[in-house]
Amino acid sequence: MTAVPFAVAMGSNLGSREANLLAGAAFIMGSGLVFEPSLSGMVESDPKGGVEGGAFLNCVMVGGANGSPRLMLELCRSAESALGSRINKEGRARRLDVDLLFVGDDPVTEDDLSLPHPRMYERRFVLQPLSQVWEGPVPVLGASPADLLEKLGSGEDLRVLLDRPDPGRLWRL
Repeated sequence: MTAVPFAVAMGSNLGSREANLLAGAAFIMGSGLVFEPSLSGMVESDPKGGVEGGAFLNCVMVGGANGSPRLMLELCRSAESALGSRINKEGRARRLDVDLLFVGDDPVTEDDLSLPHPRMYERRFVLQPLSQVWEGPVPVLGASPADLLEKLGSGEDLRVLLDRPDPGRLWRL
C-alpha cells in the first residue's frame, strides 16, 4: 500500500493525563504503521457532551500511514485498550480517547468509521492543535484547520500546557 497522510486526535481526562497521551503517542509511533509523525502541543479543555470527569488534555498527531483506514482505526482502538480505556465510552471519563480524523484524501463511510471525522470541524480542542501540525486543507473538507477555526469564531479559550515537540519526537514530561 502507498503511504497516505493521516491525523489522529487524542484526549485524556482520567489519571495522569500527560502520561496517558505520551503512552498513546508512543504506542502509535511504535506500531510500524506510521512514519514522520509530528505531534502538536497539549491543550486543556473542559469536557463536552456530558462526559464525566475533569478537564481533558488534547493533542493531535499527523504523519504518513502505511495502513488502510480500517487498519488505522484498529491501531487507535488498540492504543485505547492498551491504556485501559473502553472502546464504547458512553459518557465515561477517559484514560485515553483516540479519534481518527482522516486517512488519505478520500472520504470513508462505514458503520463504525466516518472519515473525515464527522465533528472535527466543530471542535476547537481538535482544530487548534491540528493547526500546529497541518497547514494545508483537511482532506475532503477543503479548508485548513486555521480556516475552520476562524469559521468557529470566538469560543472556549484553550489552555496550552505543553508546547509542540520537534517532529518525530515525544514530549518531555
